[in-house]
Amino acid sequence: MAEINTLIKEKLVHYPPQVQKLALEAVQVAQSGMSEPAIMQHLEAVLRALIKQEGKVT
Repeated sequence: MAEINTLIKEKLVHYPPQVQKLALEAVQVAQSGMSEPAIMQHLEAVLRALIKQEGKVT
């Protein structure tokens, strides 16, 4: 799985930082053993935080 994570990280370099953060977080929580609803709630919270952060930057 480490090889896959490395490949994902290499591909993500071409995307904006917010996309990189969300994608890496998704990979991490998918490997954590959390339930699907818990993963969805967690990623929703991460996405909301990224949106708020984006709003403050501009």
